Amino acid sequence: MAPLTLTVTSRAESTTPVTRSRQTVIRMTELIEKLGAPTTVEAHNSFARYVAVKEEHASKAKDDILVIWTDYFKPEHAAKWPDLHTKVWNACKLGSYVKQHGEGTGVQGCVGRDWQDLHRQQEVVFRCQ
Repeated sequence: MAPLTLTVTSRAESTTPVTRSRQTVIRMTELIEKLGAPTTVEAHNSFARYVAVKEEHASKAKDDILVIWTDYFKPEHAAKWPDLHTKVWNACKLGSYVKQHGEGTGVQGCVGRDWQDLHRQQEVVFRCQ
């Protein structure tokens, strides 16, 4: 029997629900682009599943961001980061954009930048509590 290995990661390296949703949205967008215009029943079914999963995870990320906004961030965080409200608002708007659009480079660029910025601030808040 092989020896058991344990990998330890710091909290900052672990994935959060928002990060997992972000990764899923990016992956589904890649699969949609790779599939191209569906020409068979199987391809149409795959396309429909990819779009459904992408939209589900974009909505889930928005919900998770709103929970973080309403349950964890406090007035003192808004004072410390004056652009916090704008970042949360932009991240939630991005969820709607991602559901409506399918181009990979735009989605990956936006999702990568905005959601990661918010995630970094969330990590700081959790460490301060």
